[in-house]
Amino acid sequence: MKRCALMVLIVLSVFLFSEEKLLDLSFFQTDIRDALTQISYEIGKPIIYDRTVTGFVSLEVYQVPVEKALDLLLLPYGYQWVEIDGVYFVGSPDPESPSFFTLSKTYLYRTKGNSADQLIEALPPVMQNYVFPLSTDTVVINAPPKIASKIAETLNTIDVPEEELILEVKVVEVNEETLRKWGISWQYSNQSEGENFTINLLEKALDIVFNTLDYSVLSHIELSIGDGSAKLLANPRLRLQSGSSGKFSAKTQRNYITTENDKKVVKSVELGTEVEIKPFLLRDNTVSLTVKITSSNALDKNEGLPDTTSQSIEGTVRLKLGETVAIGGIGFDTYTTVTDKVPLLGDIPVFGYLFKKETERKIHKEILILVKCTKAGESE
Repeated sequence: MKRCALMVLIVLSVFLFSEEKLLDLSFFQTDIRDALTQISYEIGKPIIYDRTVTGFVSLEVYQVPVEKALDLLLLPYGYQWVEIDGVYFVGSPDPESPSFFTLSKTYLYRTKGNSADQLIEALPPVMQNYVFPLSTDTVVINAPPKIASKIAETLNTIDVPEEELILEVKVVEVNEETLRKWGISWQYSNQSEGENFTINLLEKALDIVFNTLDYSVLSHIELSIGDGSAKLLANPRLRLQSGSSGKFSAKTQRNYITTENDKKVVKSVELGTEVEIKPFLLRDNTVSLTVKITSSNALDKNEGLPDTTSQSIEGTVRLKLGETVAIGGIGFDTYTTVTDKVPLLGDIPVFGYLFKKETERKIHKEILILVKCTKAGESE
């Protein structure tokens, strides 16, 4: 009986002492180093940190394990932690930091359908700092475990066998007045994952980035192209391998008469839009589309060479196979001549000009890129 009671006491002691301590923490604009010191006191284990760990935190949690508390506390600054022989170490995951080798581990990812270089190029820039190709079919990930796990998850998502994709593209020039008739207004959104990308979003449920365009909007666009209120600049059909890029341009040479050394000369100016596009088919039958749009336009004047503007945007959007995505962000001003005349009198030969008035009106226009992506064979 005594032996049995002794065994019960031993089991209870092991259970009680091995049970993880749960923390109740409340910080408001507290120096993060002071917060780490308090957690160290609560758990009875040392927490040390490198010189890059600075900042202030606000956090209130109840009954959470120390690992969860550290994750939440360090989340705003992206700091990472590791436990070594009962000591917690906190530092920066920056590969240039002296603490990086203490925090990081090395992992290998074997590719399934793409080369290591292609996969690395498709990763967000912030992830590319932690990877490099070991061979054509092996990617080395050198990062803290949580970051490495996210990178491996992303690689697995984009690593699908190469397939040919058909991209049907329309480049449309439309003015603000026509957009208003459609009931469309523009909003602006920054896509920042390593680089800034400003794109235009249709008012209807972020259609441009995430969903197919509303059928009525597509119908309006087609009708406007038909009646001339919107101008179709280009309508190419590209056949591209997943992961490869294609380029097309809708440019024209416009001639202008100007004066040089008291002589009239003709100068040519190249104007229009150039689009570079790179599709990448993902496992869930969505397409990651990297797009670069460059546009040069002229602010027409009555005489001489016009002022020209050049704009460029670049970034990545995602769409499902078979959906149409619209990408905007490039606008420009131009002038058009409007003639007002007195009915009938303005049409009289020779003297009709006395009853006419010509004025120049500035018009703001937008360049809209419509893209639909399907697998080769499915759309043919």
